[in-house]
Amino acid sequence: MATLVELTKNGKRDERFDAECHLAGVTKPTNVCLLIIMSDVFSQLAALSDVLQTESCDLASALQLTATHLQLLREKRRPNILASCG
Repeated sequence: MATLVELTKNGKRDERFDAECHLAGVTKPTNVCLLIIMSDVFSQLAALSDVLQTESCDLASALQLTATHLQLLREKRRPNILASCG
């Protein structure tokens, strides 16, 4: 965000235009909500991703961790959670 703001002020003409367009899109309330949701999802899946990328990955543990994460994602899809954004 800081880079986009900086480009809108001090960038070349085409950079300013592009930065203004991107900044307008990123700051829309629906996009902010989606960014918050996706950030939460990705941060929760980071642990699973790390386990699956290890050389000595224990598949049974990975499957159990996957099932747990799937349940968490299903809970996040409930309408009452998404309605709070808007």
